[in-house]
Parts: sequence; structure tokens; C-alpha cells
Amino acid sequence: MDFELPEELRLLKATLRRFVDNELIPIERKTTDGEQIKPDYLSRFES
Repeated sequence: MDFELPEELRLLKATLRRFVDNELIPIERKTTDGEQIKPDYLSRFES
């Protein structure tokens, strides 16, 4: 049995990993203080 992902899925996985690393993680670091969302960002997210 071949358990290797098809090329399309490997490319998708790599693209998603880059997006998370380059876009989402920096936003998370900027907007959170430990496990809590910083108050100045919380109001933006609740709107």
C-alpha cells in the first residue's frame, strides 16, 4: 500500500503551512497575552 500523499495535497499542505507561519502566527503573537486576547484587540474581534 502506498500511503504517500498525492502531489496536489503535498503542495496544498506546504502552501497552508507557509500561510500559517507567515500570516496567522504573527497576528496571534501580536494580539494575545498568553492565552488571553489583549483588551484593545478584543473589542475589534467582538464587532
